[in-house]
Amino acid sequence: MKDQILEILSRSNVFLTGGGGVGKSYLTASIIRHYKENFKNVVILGSTGISAVSLGGVSLHSFFKFGYCKDYEELRRLDYRQKDKLSKLRNMLDACDLLVIDEISMVSSNVMEMIRYRLLTSKFKGRVLIVGDFYQLPPVQKEQNESKLFNFLYAFNSSAWEDMKFTNIELLVSKRTNDLKFYKILSRLRVGELDDEMMAYIESLRVDAIEPD
Repeated sequence: MKDQILEILSRSNVFLTGGGGVGKSYLTASIIRHYKENFKNVVILGSTGISAVSLGGVSLHSFFKFGYCKDYEELRRLDYRQKDKLSKLRNMLDACDLLVIDEISMVSSNVMEMIRYRLLTSKFKGRVLIVGDFYQLPPVQKEQNESKLFNFLYAFNSSAWEDMKFTNIELLVSKRTNDLKFYKILSRLRVGELDDEMMAYIESLRVDAIEPD
């Protein structure tokens, strides 16, 4: 699979997805290692600081100098006050062969537009590899209320997503369990499916608590 993705990255940006335990992180690390071993420049980013650390990167807000901006218009105003920082950023993007963004599900459509703006206003000529599962954690919302709770504007809702023309690759085989029936049920639960047969199987796994002596 690594060789297939590397071949696709030679001609296209890539969105790597799949449920938990299918090997997204392992495969991403393997691709990063391949680029570095071939003396290519890789920038590794995460939607949060924690997700960035797992791959040895930094948060995308820190790298792209987004500050506290919520959208493209706020970012343009901020940029007038940070021209020196932007000059260094453009140099890094100019030298970048592969830009990796992990936990893409937590990136909002506005932030995706801001990322695209940064790439367009630099001399970025590399490829973008984004990784994550949109069935997992959604973008962080500044204002949480009932009417907006399920109204998340994900990265794929942005025009930037369409402009960047990602090739979608979904990993389907679990690397963490040999129990295929259990894994298939978890995969169906992941997309919101639940029926009587699934309920019966889950119920059969229940273990009554054992009272301590």
